[in-house]
Amino acid sequence: MSRNFRINLSFRFNRAVHGARRQVFGLDSADSGMALPVVLIFTAAILLLGTAFLHYALNEQLIASYQAEEVMLNYIIEAGLEAGIAAVYRDFEHREPLSGTLGDGRFRVQFSAPGLNERRIESTGSLGDYERTYAVTVKRDSAGNLCTEWINPYPQPEGS
Repeated sequence: MSRNFRINLSFRFNRAVHGARRQVFGLDSADSGMALPVVLIFTAAILLLGTAFLHYALNEQLIASYQAEEVMLNYIIEAGLEAGIAAVYRDFEHREPLSGTLGDGRFRVQFSAPGLNERRIESTGSLGDYERTYAVTVKRDSAGNLCTEWINPYPQPEGS
C-alpha cells in the first residue's frame, strides 16, 4: 500500500507544481497540437533539400558528359589533322581528301594550296550532332624542309 501512496503523491506533486495543465512527453496540453505542423515543416525542408541536391547531381552529370564529348571530338579532329600531315610529308603535292572513323566519330580532311610552297590541311570532325573544323599549314622552305604551323582553333577577341 505504501507503493500506491508514493505514486499518488508524485502525481499530486506534479499537478501542484504545473497547475491544472497536463503534460504529455514534456509538453503542456496547450502545445499538444504542434507536433503535426513541426513534422510537416521538417519533412518539407528535407524534401526541398533532397530535390535541390538531385537537381545539382543531374546537372553535374550532364555537364560532364558534354565535356567528354567535346574532348572526344577534339581527338577525332586532331587524328584527321595528323593523317593529313603524314600524307603531305609523304607527298607534298597530295590533294585527295581523306576520311576516317574513330569510335563513334568521323573526320574528313581537305587539302588546299594557298601558296607555292604551302599546303593548308583542314580536318572536320563530327561526333553525334557536333561538328568542328581545325586547320594547319605545312610550309616547305628552300632547302625542302617542312614546317607545320597550327592555326589557333580558338581565336582570341581583339585587344586581349
